[in-house]
Parts: sequence; structure tokens; C-alpha cells
Amino acid sequence: MRFNHVLSTGAVAMLVACSSNSGYTGSGRSSPSPTDSTVAGRVDTAAGRNVTDSIALSVRRTRDSIFDAGRSTSDSLGMAAGKMRDSAVNTVRSSADSVIGLVAGARGTAPVRSADGRDLGTLNFADAQQAITITGTLRGLAPGRHGIHIHMAGRCEAPGFMSAGDHWNPTQRQHGTLNAQGPHQGDLQNITVGADSNATVRVVTSAGSLRGMNPLLDGDGASIVVHTAGDDRRTDPSGNSGTRVACGVINMDAPNGAAPR
Repeated sequence: MRFNHVLSTGAVAMLVACSSNSGYTGSGRSSPSPTDSTVAGRVDTAAGRNVTDSIALSVRRTRDSIFDAGRSTSDSLGMAAGKMRDSAVNTVRSSADSVIGLVAGARGTAPVRSADGRDLGTLNFADAQQAITITGTLRGLAPGRHGIHIHMAGRCEAPGFMSAGDHWNPTQRQHGTLNAQGPHQGDLQNITVGADSNATVRVVTSAGSLRGMNPLLDGDGASIVVHTAGDDRRTDPSGNSGTRVACGVINMDAPNGAAPR
């Protein structure tokens, strides 16, 4: 009996110790240790924060990569557009410069003959600052002043040279630089023939060009005519300069050896 009592007392003590160490309560339900729960929470929080930071970093990197790619593409497109624009501008400038150069350098000649077919010399034509200069030497004319004009048609049929038509007059003005309603663009300064029957010609139109703006040489060409008397620079239509005594068809100089037109 005494042995059984000691055994029972020991068993009870062991049960109490086991109950205390295992965390059991009187209701028989398990209760976790406060220390263990706090540690577990901290671990979970840290893990969640790491995941969040990792995602945020990945998003930032992706955003920056897209931004850099977009900026690079935009810069490339801008550079390409700039090059295309510059190329187009240079092409237009080059074309304009070529046209201006051709027009500015346009030249022509007119072999002048008398009514009886004699060669009187050749006059040279050149564009110069929105006008046309005419230079050269004529021989075999009567001494004194002579009117000289550019006419509208490129035909010189002797003896009267009426085939040359009227004065070149694209602006529909009256004849003469002293005329308030003038002048024709074909009106020129008088030339003076010396006692040796020679004349140095150096005259200029009031406007126009050979082939550029307001061109002289249209479909039917043009000619230059010398008259028997001086031009009074006032009387319409030809300044009382008398009959036509010499004429020359104006021909453009041929570029690069091509046939003249």
C-alpha cells in the first residue's frame, strides 16, 4: 500500500511537470509562447518588406529602361529628321544656286547685218542685275546718232526688217525714257557712229533678262534693230528714229558646246 502511494505521488508530480513544460492549460488547449510568436512575426514582416522592395526596384529599373529606350529612340528619330531636313534644305539651296547661276550667267549674241546683207559686226548680250547689257562694235554705218532697240520677234527679213515686230514691251508701256508713260523694256540709249563709220556699243535695258525673270527670249525669240536717226526718247512708238537700217537675231550662247538655240 505504501509503495503504491509513493508511485501515485510521483506520477502526479511527473504529470504536473510535463504539463508545465508542454504549455498546456487546464482546458487542455495548446498556447504558443509569446516569444516565439513575436520572432515569427518579425521574420514574416522582414520577408514581406524584402519582396516589396524587390518588386519596387524591378519596377523602377523597368521604368528607367523604358524611359532610356524612349529617349534614345526619340533622339535617333530627331537626329534622322534633322538630317533629312538639312539634306532637303541643301538640295533646294543647291538647285536654287544652280538656277541663279545659270540665269545670272546667261549670254547671247546677235550678228548684225545691213539691208543689203553686209556684216556690220556682232553684239553681245548678258544678264546683269535684273537687266540686259549689250556690248560690241558695229562698222559700216552712217556717221551720227542712231536709235537702237530690242524688238519682239527673232526675224530679220531685209530690206525693211519689219518682220522683227514692235519693241519688246512686256509691261505695255509707251516708248521713251523721257515719256511719263514709258519706257518699253526694249528701249535703249542712242549709239554714236564716228567719222570712220564705227560705233562702240555699250547700252543696257531698263529691266528683264534673257532667260530668267521676265525673259526676253520666248518662243519666237527677239532681235536688235538699228535705225537711221537718233531716238528722241519721248515720242511713241519709236522716238522718231526713222527707218530700220540694220538687224540681228539674238541667239543664246550654247552651254557645254551644245547647239545654240
